[in-house]
Amino acid sequence: MSDTATGSWKLERDSDAIAWLTIDKPGSSANVLSGSVLSELDGLLAALEKDLPRGVVVISAKKSGFVAGADIKEFTGITDAAGGYELIRRGQQVLNRLAALPCPTVAAIHGFALGGGLELALACRYPPWRSPMSGCRSDCRRCCSASIRGSEGRCAAYAWPVFVRPWN
Repeated sequence: MSDTATGSWKLERDSDAIAWLTIDKPGSSANVLSGSVLSELDGLLAALEKDLPRGVVVISAKKSGFVAGADIKEFTGITDAAGGYELIRRGQQVLNRLAALPCPTVAAIHGFALGGGLELALACRYPPWRSPMSGCRSDCRRCCSASIRGSEGRCAAYAWPVFVRPWN
């Protein structure tokens, strides 16, 4: 298995040429999508585009869950509409890059997947996978309201009913 590690992400390739992208934001009890986390992911996706694996699995190393969403501490730095747009657009570009990978991609979720964390999972080609014993929880209402505010809309009406049966 070959490894590449950045601050919050670890990329491993197994003997079957499957790439495992593991998020584990240091110093935080939950993974959040900050600008630096997204930049790291963007760099790893660029490396995957150059040396395409057979497939990509996105997972979390946190015991508490997958990804809690955007790092809301970064919202305090937004001083105008253009700054807010740029922050959102940068996230869209990275998630679009993941969605555009020509190999199969899937997110393996345990625990929560909220807001941008659910959008990260939905950027994968295949529906988010979860173990029946995982305690998987997601927040479609919040994600959909975020998508209305400027995100790509991955969790909009077409995605949610197809991928998750809320009565499970």
